[in-house]
Amino acid sequence: MKKILIATLVGSIIMFVWQAVSWMVMPTHTQTFHYTPAQDSILAALKNSGITTGAYFVPMIDNTHVSSFDPEYQKKNKELMEKQIGKPSATIIYQEAMPPMDPGQFLRGFLYTLIAMFCVCMLLSLAYQSDASFFMRWWMVMLIAIVYTMMGPMMGHNWMMEPWHYTTGFIYDAFIGWGLTGLWLAKYLKKS
Repeated sequence: MKKILIATLVGSIIMFVWQAVSWMVMPTHTQTFHYTPAQDSILAALKNSGITTGAYFVPMIDNTHVSSFDPEYQKKNKELMEKQIGKPSATIIYQEAMPPMDPGQFLRGFLYTLIAMFCVCMLLSLAYQSDASFFMRWWMVMLIAIVYTMMGPMMGHNWMMEPWHYTTGFIYDAFIGWGLTGLWLAKYLKKS
């Protein structure tokens, strides 16, 4: 177990540093979000609309009181979707008051990375106990990147119409971050 904990800690540091470099130093996410010169008027309109902090898709049928499968809601939703084809839509993640970046965000980010890395190391422990080669141990880590990419960014691109410029940076992050981390894990987590 000590080996898994060391692999988890070092792997988390590698991944966390890669994420920081990817977002703050490299151009990986320069185009993730686009600029609009209408940003002030958009924010003013959102603020004046009375919405609260949350995620919104517009246009949408009122789902305020829908708590389970509701055939009437489903019917209205289908009608709206058909009516809106070819018209504008938007996904909005709105904050009533943008909070300052604080140390808690970094700590939570590292904690989430630590949990994910522990899970990967636990899965990888099955490979190193069976004498899998360095390449097979690394490939196992890369399979995690592929699963994440297909079920995260690519699903968002497919179902939520997240644009390609938004999606690509997350795909690069997954493959480069897990690729680098996988090199460490495949080297360290081997049968002694």
